[in-house]
Amino acid sequence: MNFPIHKAVVFSLSFLLCSNFLNSSNFVEDKTCWFSPDSELNDSSLADGKSITFDLDDSEKEIVKTRSDVSKAGVSLIDKTEKLHVNNIRIIGNKNVKDRIIMRQIEFKPGDKITAKKLRNSLSNLEFLNLFERNSVSINVVRLDVDNQKELFNSADIEIIVSEKSPGELQLGVGYGSTARNPVEAVTFGISLKRDNLFGNEWSAGVIMTTHKDTVDNVGLRFSNSNVFDKNLFSEIGLYQVYNSYSGWGYINKFPFEKYTGGYFKLGFPLDRITRRLKLYTEFGTERIKNNGFTSDREDINDIIYQRFREDVLNTFSLTLEKDTRNHPVEPSSGYRAAFSVKTALPSINDDFSFLKNILSVESYTSLIGKDKLVLDLHGFAGSVHSLKNDSGKKIIPYKELFHMGGLHSVRGFSWGELDPSLSGYNPLGGRYALQGTSELVLSIIDKPNLPLLRHFRLKGHLFYDFGGCWNTIKKNKVDTGDNLDISLFKIRNNKFKLRHSIGWGISLLKPLDLRFSWAYKLGRRPSETKSEIHLTTNFTW
Repeated sequence: MNFPIHKAVVFSLSFLLCSNFLNSSNFVEDKTCWFSPDSELNDSSLADGKSITFDLDDSEKEIVKTRSDVSKAGVSLIDKTEKLHVNNIRIIGNKNVKDRIIMRQIEFKPGDKITAKKLRNSLSNLEFLNLFERNSVSINVVRLDVDNQKELFNSADIEIIVSEKSPGELQLGVGYGSTARNPVEAVTFGISLKRDNLFGNEWSAGVIMTTHKDTVDNVGLRFSNSNVFDKNLFSEIGLYQVYNSYSGWGYINKFPFEKYTGGYFKLGFPLDRITRRLKLYTEFGTERIKNNGFTSDREDINDIIYQRFREDVLNTFSLTLEKDTRNHPVEPSSGYRAAFSVKTALPSINDDFSFLKNILSVESYTSLIGKDKLVLDLHGFAGSVHSLKNDSGKKIIPYKELFHMGGLHSVRGFSWGELDPSLSGYNPLGGRYALQGTSELVLSIIDKPNLPLLRHFRLKGHLFYDFGGCWNTIKKNKVDTGDNLDISLFKIRNNKFKLRHSIGWGISLLKPLDLRFSWAYKLGRRPSETKSEIHLTTNFTW
């Protein structure tokens, strides 16, 4: 990066810092410009109007007080011995969000040295709260030049400027396509209402209802608090009723679906002493699973149905270790999230169900242009699930806990379950192992909140590449009748490890409605497959 120098003095530097860094709210975008340590500057190297190149370095350096200003264009000479410390912290712009909520996200206190790393982390923490308008949070370092107060000579005030977003949000949606709960292409309607920062104490509440085709397929209610007892503990409780419909099944008397009615309780424990933004989550869940009693005229298909679909109560316990450095929970443009989760249904507390499920997921976000004008999104997961035994033998894995691949929420360009192990080309059986990944460029097309006509519209474009597959379905399973079904005698497709690929593009309207359109083309298409798939759906954050 080049900086024109208009005036120079002779001075031995340890660091050189952009002077506008200390007074700019865009220091994360502009980064910190450091000159090479212990270099000698003189009149010839800093002649009037000459440019000199400085390297960008994100390592943690101490921000120190300007000793000699040698530029009219924003370049200052820095004396390493004069370190800046925090004098006072001021919060500007908050109305409903209490000061203590904001201060908890700040990684320094009065008297601490000011560092670029702490400023970047503090800004990211505030944006991650999702209580403020996007890109509205800024942190200014205001230097104190007080000649008669020696104790303030190396001090600076920190100004935290925020603009609160509306704590309540109402979403309405309409679309055509599949959803995360229903892979069947149909008209979808939905409504969700959420309220963040209830009573100014970090409580959040939300309700949601969606319909798909002629069925209310999802009703939910949740309450959460991100700072229980003011100890940075997370808690959430929720109730729901969900209908899952399954396409691709043949030789059956009616269209299959399952209904899940249940609730969960979740706790999150901070592990910041180990590393920043590391948490351990525990979750207890219970739900009753029912289906519409679909059957087949073929005995072998009936055995497979019985092997995967049961009506019973499912009790689960899960642990998730998560490291999350994203700058926003819904629309991140930097940082990453990595999580490893273990979910189990113990045979001692379940009659028909019992399994152990492991998932490792990683997602990464990198801003390529501006802060979020063009963002590279990389994410993927790997998982496995196995049935557990008790004294009477193995119990079954619920169909929804097996891995299913294809569709809008995994490998676009394929219909739901198209990449599953399947029986004679029909009946997606689900796999016990899965691997999936996505590389996506997200371009902000309309995001101008200051323009009156567009202030309520946000539009993004997407270019993506997907890959994935699931394999190793259940071939043998002991059932209540004592029979030992072996479906290895039948022809099973896609039961070995093989990844399929697709490329495509999409458009997402985020405001005032959440509508998402994508078109994906199959790579390595087989003769019996369609060339591409179109997905149009709605998405709700609650």
